[in-house]
This record gives sequence, structure tokens and C-alpha cells, in this order.
Amino acid sequence: MEIANEKDLLELFILMFPDFESTWNSEKNYSRDENVFTSHGVCAEFSHYFIENHIAFSNEQLKSLFNRIEELIGYSEPRNEIDNALCTCFLENIAQTESGNFAKQFMGKRSKEVFDYWN
Repeated sequence: MEIANEKDLLELFILMFPDFESTWNSEKNYSRDENVFTSHGVCAEFSHYFIENHIAFSNEQLKSLFNRIEELIGYSEPRNEIDNALCTCFLENIAQTESGNFAKQFMGKRSKEVFDYWN
């Protein structure tokens, strides 16, 4: 699945974690205004979902998630929007949390570097 924009990113998270859809559609989601949202908002909302629910995820889900993140983030500057959102609004948000420390075992090299910087 090609991830070219915020809608693709949201679709990916929902595909991998179907229960995230109800969190995303909740009235408590301040990262969207009706159907207007950004990649950063998607990652911020997903980070909260991840922190609250990480213990319920299977190892396969976590491996798949972090393999996909590893494919989407890079070393080039400037970062593209998806890359930047994953780094600043997901990996940074889960740093210094129990869920982030638990998830570290599933992260690839690039993900760990970003995570460790904030952890």
C-alpha cells in the first residue's frame, strides 16, 4: 500500500488496528475537524491510542507496524510530511512511556534512532 498522504496513513493504521477507527471517529478526537485532518494529527491521535492499548496488540501487529514505519521514515532532509509526522507525532509521543519502551524491541534502526533521541 502506497502512503502518499494523510488519508493513506489513516487507512493504514485502521487496516492494521481496526479498533483505531472508533477512536479516530470519536468526539474526543481533536486531531480532525469533520473530515479535515493532517498526517501529524493522524499520528498524534494514533500515538494516544497506541499508548493506551499497546498491551492488547499481538507481536505480529507490532512487527508489521514498525516494519512499515521503518519503510516510511528516512534520513533525508527535509523530511517529507509522512516521515516528519511519524517521527514527531508518533515516535516522539511514545518516547518516555511504558508502551514506547515495550515497543522498542519491534523497532528498526531508523525508528530506534528517532525514539532514543526523545527517550
